[in-house]
Amino acid sequence: MKFIIYLILLFNNIYGFAKILQSSEILYKGYVYDSSTNKPVSNAKITISKTISKYNISTDDTGYFTARITIKATDKLKSMSVIISHPLYKTKTEIRPIQPDVPDKFYLVKQPISENKEVNKIKTVSKRSNTITLTTILFDSLSNKSIINAKVFINEAQAISNNSGYVRLEINNPTSNSVFVQIQEPSLGISYGKLYNKNKFPSVIKLIVRDKIGGVNDEKVTTNGNFIDNEDFIFAIKSMLLKVKFNSSIEQILSYEFNKSDMIFDYEKLPEAIECSNDSSIRYYWRYVQDSRMFQEIYSYLHSHNLDQLVTIGSYIIYYFKNNKLMAVGLRIIPSSKDFDKLFFGCLTENKLEYQSHVQSSFNGVHYIFGSSFTDYKYSEIVINNQVGYESCIHDWWYID
Repeated sequence: MKFIIYLILLFNNIYGFAKILQSSEILYKGYVYDSSTNKPVSNAKITISKTISKYNISTDDTGYFTARITIKATDKLKSMSVIISHPLYKTKTEIRPIQPDVPDKFYLVKQPISENKEVNKIKTVSKRSNTITLTTILFDSLSNKSIINAKVFINEAQAISNNSGYVRLEINNPTSNSVFVQIQEPSLGISYGKLYNKNKFPSVIKLIVRDKIGGVNDEKVTTNGNFIDNEDFIFAIKSMLLKVKFNSSIEQILSYEFNKSDMIFDYEKLPEAIECSNDSSIRYYWRYVQDSRMFQEIYSYLHSHNLDQLVTIGSYIIYYFKNNKLMAVGLRIIPSSKDFDKLFFGCLTENKLEYQSHVQSSFNGVHYIFGSSFTDYKYSEIVINNQVGYESCIHDWWYID
C-alpha cells in the first residue's frame, strides 16, 4: 500500500515538473503610426517586457513589427508591457493583452519642439544675447535611418551627430537671417552644403548616402534625355511602392495584401502580361488602390500634396512576375483632372525639374519610372522595377516625349 502511494506521489511530482518545462511560442505583431497623419513610423524601437523576459525589435518601412514570445505553462500573466520610442515622438508605454492572432496598433504623438529632448528647439536663443543654439537630426532619405558620426559645420561652430543623428550647435548670432550648413561624412560619401533661414531651421535634415546612388545630393538635379538624377523622385516613388521584396512569389504578395499567412495560389492562373515581350512566363496581379495595403502610404502622400481629390476609384496597383518572382510594382492612377500629370510630376521632383511626360532614374539595380505605358488610355503611372523587370517589361513609349 505504501508503495502504491509512493508511486502516485512520484507520478504527480514528475507531471508537475513536466508542466513547468512546457512552453509555447506566440507571434506578437503590430503596427506603429503617426497619430496626426496616420503614416507608418519606421525605425521605432519597441521593448516588450513579460515577467523577466525582454524582447527588443524595430518597425520596418511600413511601421510593422513582429516578435516571437515564449509563454510557459506556469505563466499566470496574460498581458505584457510594450514601450515604443523614436527620436521624433513621445515615448509610449502601454500594457497590452497577449493576443497572437490580432495585430496591435499604436499611435505615436510627435514631441512638441519645446519638449523634444532630441530635436530640442528649432531655434533657441541662449542666455547670452549674442549666441543662438541650432539643433537638427540627420536622416538618410533612402533607409530612413539616422546618420551618425557626421561632422556638421555652421559658420565657425562644429559638432558630430550622435547615435540618434542628433546635432546641437551654439553659434554667434549672425546679423543676417541666413546660416550656411556643411555636413561631411567621407566614409558614406556625404558632402553637403546649403543655406538655411536661422528662424526656420529644420528639425530634420534628410540626406542621401552618395556612394549608394553615385553623387546625388539634396539639391542636385541632372537630366539626360528621359533619364534624371534626382533624390526626391527616387525617394517619393520608393516610399509609396517599395513595400514588398523583389523575387517574392504570388503567394507572398497575396499574404502581404490580405495580411494572412500560408496563402496558396496557382501561378499559371494569373493573366499573362502580353505587353511584356510576349513572354508567357510573365504574369500580373492587380488590386484597386483603396483595397490594397499600400493605400495608406499612397493616399497620405497624395493628400499631403493636395492631389488625393483628383484620383478616381478606378486607380490600381499592379504586380508583375516572371516565373513567379516579383520583378515590378506599378501604380496606375486614373485622374479626374487633365492637369494631374503635371502636378504629380512636380510633387515627385519637388518642382526642381521642368515637366516631362516620361522620365526615369536608377540606382543600385532598381529603376524608378514616371509616365504611362499605354497610348490608348491616359494613366498617370509610376513603376519600380528590378533589373529583370526593366529588361523584360519596358515599353518603347517610355522614351517618347
